[in-house]
Amino acid sequence: MINDLNVFNDQMTAYNDKDEQLYQQLQLMFAMFIILMIGAELLHFISEIYSNKAKRIEKGVEDVKSFYDQNIKNKKKNKLKNG
Repeated sequence: MINDLNVFNDQMTAYNDKDEQLYQQLQLMFAMFIILMIGAELLHFISEIYSNKAKRIEKGVEDVKSFYDQNIKNKKKNKLKNG
C-alpha cells in the first residue's frame, strides 16, 4: 500500500513538472507574441513618419516646380511685351 502511494506521488510529481513546463512555455510564447506586436506597431509608426515625410517632400517639389513654371511663363510674357 505504501509502495502504491509512493508510485502515485511520483506520478503526480511528474505531471506537475510537465504542467509547470507547459505553463512556462505558454508564458514564453505570450511574451514573444507581445514583443512581436510591439515591433509591428513600431514598424507601422516608423512607416507613417516616412510616408508623411515623403508626402511633404513631394508637395515641396511640386511647389518649387510650379514656382519655376510660373517664373518661366512670366519671363516669356515680359519678352513678348518688351520685344
